Amino acid sequence: MTQILSDSDGDLAGTVELTESDRHRLLTDERRRIALEVLSDRVGPVHLDELATEVAARESERETADSAAVERAAIALHHNHLPRLAATDLVDYDAETRQVH
Repeated sequence: MTQILSDSDGDLAGTVELTESDRHRLLTDERRRIALEVLSDRVGPVHLDELATEVAARESERETADSAAVERAAIALHHNHLPRLAATDLVDYDAETRQVH
């Protein structure tokens, strides 16, 4: 079974087709789910630092997270989660500029 994910306005130009296994593998990790949720609320590129700040805050269930938690989130997003999401074309991640689209 495959699922097609489309832009929030229903535009199929940005669709990504994932197998059920791909969906489970990608969405198993809570940090990836939170990152995708944050990105779905944004229009345009988001800098890694901004994404990490929001992800860390949501993980801690607070308005803001401490700098150590933000740094841990940024490192994990940069080295693990964003490359995995980019490999499936769910996001575009430029590691040099640290911009996520």
